[in-house]
Amino acid sequence: MNTYLIRSHTNYGEVVHIINAENEAEVREFASKCNTVWDGYDIEEVDTKTRGIVAIGGGDS
Repeated sequence: MNTYLIRSHTNYGEVVHIINAENEAEVREFASKCNTVWDGYDIEEVDTKTRGIVAIGGGDS
């Protein structure tokens, strides 16, 4: 299992989702079904052994 960031760029700023998935195809499937991921998103795989993640905020997706 890998950790990925999905960054969506909107008129109001940037929205970032943090998800665990087996591969980038699973991430793209999630993004296609999520109503808070907009067109023009970027996917970044995160090595959590060398980089920590702190999540602030929340909501339903």
